[in-house]
Amino acid sequence: MAISKAQQKANAKYNAKAYDRIEMKIPKGKKDIIKEHAKEYQPEVGEVGTLGHTPAGSMTGFICRAIDETIARDLERSEGVGGNSHLQGTPEVGAEG
Repeated sequence: MAISKAQQKANAKYNAKAYDRIEMKIPKGKKDIIKEHAKEYQPEVGEVGTLGHTPAGSMTGFICRAIDETIARDLERSEGVGGNSHLQGTPEVGAEG
């Protein structure tokens, strides 16, 4: 079923309001590796990361999960050092889960 122009416009408006976009350039072939890994090692259905990503098995969900886990690990390493003051107070980073 085709999506109407009005629905496309509403989706674009919502996406612009709700999401930031990040463009990445990666070496040829890496995208396929990420895509396959995301499918194979998807989180449990319904598991949500701190940024609210839910698409189990999607590249976006995998990348967001990798970012969340890396930030959490970095914060653990620097706990008490004060080196991540730019992240303090950010709900996505400081959220317990």
